[in-house]
Amino acid sequence: MLSEFVASWEIFYTSYLAGLFIALALSLPGIIVIARDQIFIGAATAQASMLGVTLAMFIGGAAVASLPQTWASQPIVERKAEPRLEGDDALDAFMREEGIREEPKVHTHPRPLEAYYWHERLRLALNTDGFRSLLGAAMAVLAALLTARRRGQEALTGWVFLVGASGSVLAASHSAHGLEEVHRLVSSSLIGATDLDVLTFAALAAGSVMATLALGRRLLFATIDPSTAQAAGLRVGLLAALINVWLGLGLGLAIKTSGMLFSFGALVLPALIARTFCREVRQMALWVPLIAAGGALVAFFLAHALNYPPGQVAVALWCLMLAVAAPACRFRAR
Repeated sequence: MLSEFVASWEIFYTSYLAGLFIALALSLPGIIVIARDQIFIGAATAQASMLGVTLAMFIGGAAVASLPQTWASQPIVERKAEPRLEGDDALDAFMREEGIREEPKVHTHPRPLEAYYWHERLRLALNTDGFRSLLGAAMAVLAALLTARRRGQEALTGWVFLVGASGSVLAASHSAHGLEEVHRLVSSSLIGATDLDVLTFAALAAGSVMATLALGRRLLFATIDPSTAQAAGLRVGLLAALINVWLGLGLGLAIKTSGMLFSFGALVLPALIARTFCREVRQMALWVPLIAAGGALVAFFLAHALNYPPGQVAVALWCLMLAVAAPACRFRAR
């Protein structure tokens, strides 16, 4: 089975690598989410990202529908200058008077060609995966900023979650394959990831690692004890904004490729597993990436061997690891 799994990398390497990098990129900000006890904010942010993706689909469909039918149905025919000999004008006039030759008809477009060109460029840009990922990331960042450190936080988080859940279905209802896309985003599917996705999430994972190494202590200090951190001279508000942008950007970009289930699972489950046996948050920063990447790799092997979808197997495996680790650590503590 191992040889078959290795051989499958030639076909599914983009899916496997994208899943590994997404798990790494999201598991590190997941430490902050778990330290804050704000797991539901992760779910609301992921749901807001889904709303952004479906809104991008709606906007792209509206751009196609806004193309006037006359623009596509009436071609442009340009009259080309033909070489003329002496006497041609008199001969043409005589032949047209006798009905032998008709006046050439030139079809002109009812709009400038430049306007059509830019409309087509805009339409194509609004129907790309890049635009959907960008709008999904923007909505996720906005949701993360709205739900962080506010009074009535749970109520606002629930409102964001419900708006994202209902709005994504409504935005995709009249699209040709909109509801299928919503189902795919909810259930998660890593199949179909591209080389660009791999490069994007590799850069995102590298950025998460560098941010953890450079600002890890400050971020944890500002998260665990913000009052003391502010008294010590740290800019707690700026650090909190960076954390929220980091969280929203990671979830927003991942949703389009891996779906909500895998993205949310990679955000919270590795950190929850590490918290069961790590006494300090600093130790979690070492264990969480290993749990995320190792669990994802084992899940992809099991998914290929048992012919199951890899995203769902990864989440189920992390849940099983958490179910085993939590009582085991309690038993050892006795």
